[in-house]
Amino acid sequence: MKKDVNFKTNINVYNIVHTSGYKINHEERLNIEGKTIRHSTIEAIDKRNFIFKKINIANFYIEVEENKRIFRGPPKYFENENDYFHSEEFIKIVNKYGLLSATHKFVSSMHSIDGVQEMIYTNFAESYPSDISSDLSIDRLNKELICSELLAEWKILFGEGKKKNNEATWSVQDYFLNKFFNKNVLYIDQEKNEMKIFHTCLGGALAVYKYSKNDPELQTCKFCGSNFVDSSKGNIQKFCSESCRAKHYRQKKLDSEIEDLTKKYGDNFDFSPMKYLDIIRRSTRFICKNCGKKYLKNKSDFQSNPTCSICNHNISD
Repeated sequence: MKKDVNFKTNINVYNIVHTSGYKINHEERLNIEGKTIRHSTIEAIDKRNFIFKKINIANFYIEVEENKRIFRGPPKYFENENDYFHSEEFIKIVNKYGLLSATHKFVSSMHSIDGVQEMIYTNFAESYPSDISSDLSIDRLNKELICSELLAEWKILFGEGKKKNNEATWSVQDYFLNKFFNKNVLYIDQEKNEMKIFHTCLGGALAVYKYSKNDPELQTCKFCGSNFVDSSKGNIQKFCSESCRAKHYRQKKLDSEIEDLTKKYGDNFDFSPMKYLDIIRRSTRFICKNCGKKYLKNKSDFQSNPTCSICNHNISD
């Protein structure tokens, strides 16, 4: 029986980050489909000095969304997202992760991309600035590295530029989204029976991640308080992981058990030492409030005779 081909994406991508940092240029103009659009660009301050950085796409997405969320409110208030994308806070993000399209020209000029070529590129990025013997070289990288891109590309990938009220107008959003989706390469790994996506740049990886996750919203985990990407259809995910969901359930169960015991026997006994495992083992862990003696008793035994063996404190049901 034939098996379906698995579809696999890589959560990590290697990107170039210029150590000099980046700046925004507001004086550029762009001609798209006969329309002249005034636009801003993000440019590397010094194009000569840079490093390779391995970036986790989920963490990258979360950090940008967190950054936008934090600086929407006082004391650094932005009227809208456009103000945010022209702020120092936004530039700090670019300085940390680099441009969206920096590596695209360099990577896409490789020979037919497959698993071997992807491994060669990974080795090149991880060993940089050491040169390796392949069709990749530092000289080529310096010539083909992209050091400037449109600020609008960031706005589109992080929620700006959407059509309102289903307007039947030309969409800048569609243009840039397709541009970044096209910066990914599909290839087949016959041995693993997998169809893989090779991201040629950070923007391509981000576009695939965002829309494969149903244009996710940022949520705060109900248990641990950390932010996570909610990829559920109805944006109803409450926990960042199965681990947190299970821990929340156990904590809720434990809190309920302690509350019930405290209502009945709380005048003389402290049940705060109780653990979830005690519930599973049908045990009761407590401290006598009068003498401080610690106990771990079978739950049934304790309820039938709720006493302290030293000071003989007793509470009847």
